[in-house]
Parts: sequence; structure tokens; C-alpha cells
Amino acid sequence: MADAFLPPDIHIAHLFVVGVAVTAARTGPRVMALVGGLSVLALIAAGAERGTLTTESVLVELASLGVLGALLVFFTHLRQRRTAELSRARSVSDAAQRVVLRP
Repeated sequence: MADAFLPPDIHIAHLFVVGVAVTAARTGPRVMALVGGLSVLALIAAGAERGTLTTESVLVELASLGVLGALLVFFTHLRQRRTAELSRARSVSDAAQRVVLRP
């Protein structure tokens, strides 16, 4: 939206990475994949609207955003899996503690 109000020589599409990074810090892999995909689509739309979609700069931004999004989906998946494993380990630990210790 800001692109519509800025002069053509100012390109702020590289800021799409901020939304992707913030999303990765707070959500799981499905939401991360959705936001990453929407960011890539928004960058494509911004490049097409300005007629710069095939320029080297926009193509590098697209590739970077796509790779970053894919890596963050993978890492959020790993984080979610590790969190589930930790929760199971705590549950087993609590059950063992209740059996061994007197009430």
C-alpha cells in the first residue's frame, strides 16, 4: 500500500521480510507458510504494478524472500516438534514424580 504513495525510485518491498520474521517468532509452520506465500505474492504484485518484475533487484528479492520463507517454515516445524517432545517429557516426569513421592 505504501508503494502506491511513494515515488517510483523508492522501493520498500524488501521490508516484506520483517513480517515474515515476526510471524516465524510467534506462530507455527502453517501460518508461517501462509504469510511467506502472501509476502511473495505481494512482492510479485508490487513488481508487476511498477513494471520492475523482471529486474535483477526484484528477482533477487523474490528468491531471497522465498528461500527465507521456506527455511523459516522448516525451523518453525522443528520448534513445534521440540516443544511437543518437551511437553511429553514433562508429563512423564510429573507422573514418575507422583508415583515415587508420597502425597
